[in-house]
Amino acid sequence: MSVIGESTEPRRAVRLRPERVVLPPECACCGALASRAVLEARFASKLRALVPYCADCHEHVARANTRALTFTISSVLLALTFTAGLPLLWQPPSAVVYAAVVVVAASVPLVVARRRRLIAANGHTAAGRAAFWATDGVLVCTNAGWASRLAVASDAELVETALRQPGTPAWTAVIPFVSGVCALLLFGAHFPVVRVIDVTATRLAIAVDGRTYTDVEPTSAESPTAGVTVRLPAGRHVLTATDPTGRVVDTAEVTLEGGLQHLYAPGSSGVCFWVETTRYGRGGNDAPAPELLSRMNTFWTLSREIDVWFAPSPRPGNDDRSSGGFSYAVRQAPCEDAPEPM
Repeated sequence: MSVIGESTEPRRAVRLRPERVVLPPECACCGALASRAVLEARFASKLRALVPYCADCHEHVARANTRALTFTISSVLLALTFTAGLPLLWQPPSAVVYAAVVVVAASVPLVVARRRRLIAANGHTAAGRAAFWATDGVLVCTNAGWASRLAVASDAELVETALRQPGTPAWTAVIPFVSGVCALLLFGAHFPVVRVIDVTATRLAIAVDGRTYTDVEPTSAESPTAGVTVRLPAGRHVLTATDPTGRVVDTAEVTLEGGLQHLYAPGSSGVCFWVETTRYGRGGNDAPAPELLSRMNTFWTLSREIDVWFAPSPRPGNDDRSSGGFSYAVRQAPCEDAPEPM
């Protein structure tokens, strides 16, 4: 069958009212006797139209709808795959970069669908749907004659338009946006925080699964700026600390739990760490006893969200009007000066 580009006649758009929609009985594409109908419904609106088609035209409408569904599903699958699977292969430098990659991946099928141009068979005015709703609530028709009869029968305004049939429904534009937001929210679960502190006398190189990841300068006293904060992929890893001479100071097989904070202090024999709780507001100044971290380990998973590192939390005031809350601080000291375990 010979093919041509979509009809060169000007496209018409009919501004219909929900209470009066009277459609011509002939096929909206080729004008032949109609034997089928396809519901065109505008999202979040009362506008509905059962657009008539002949058997041949109904077939290419069905194919167009299937293509739109395929591109939509492809976008969703790519969004899910990149959101959940990408962190297994690659660690983005930041949450923003991670979200951007996910958004681009989810957008590819939608962009391809939008830019794809189909050709209509000879005698037809559309390769897909011959009537569809535009975002401003008008019904765009590829068959100018059918549109004119629709406007007269429905007592509606007829306008010319350059709009083409969209490759996917308008609502699919939210898929990349939602996937990007999900990526931002899941970044912490995929790449939990690890605070690394060096309490030895020399700089340490920290390797993760045999690959050098960062260097940590030594600190001789408790300081909020001590150590470095890194994000590592969740799961099981081997952490290794090496001094400038190449001597392995510490090796730890660890499990990083998504959404939690962790502390790694290689070569910390003789130094103890604990979580100190400060209470604020009407609850009074009483707070739970310090939670001493195990002296046998150099790596800890912290069950609480730490607010202050290696410094005391701000002292509570006498504000009885506030319901208050708790502040959690990780503290360190030589073991002889650390709180006694409870």
